[in-house]
Amino acid sequence: AGGAAAAGVERSRPSQENRASFSGAFSSEVVGCSFYNASSSSSVHANRILQLVREPKNIHDPNAIQVACQGDKIGHLPRTTASWLAPLLDKNCITLQAKISTSFVRGTIGLRPVPVLVQVDACAL
Repeated sequence: AGGAAAAGVERSRPSQENRASFSGAFSSEVVGCSFYNASSSSSVHANRILQLVREPKNIHDPNAIQVACQGDKIGHLPRTTASWLAPLLDKNCITLQAKISTSFVRGTIGLRPVPVLVQVDACAL
């Protein structure tokens, strides 16, 4: 009976404010760009911030994560990447943001994937 509880030490879960947070980044790409003709043919410059939005009702992939630039869908994260990020997004464990790695003109990229840097911010539960 010489455990921590016997010594008067209580273990409690940390409050929301005291939880450890961490972040990191990884390289990925936007796929499926040829399927989406954005309403604008403007250039998308390197380091532009992109929105990453879950699409749980996507008929092709229930883990889909849409990539948008200024509100225009430009493609998705690759299926394998989305498969491990989607459950974490759904549980509000992480937030995502992406930046374009290379400038391009909308409508001219064809079947080539667009390289991006994905920033992940997480909070330990």
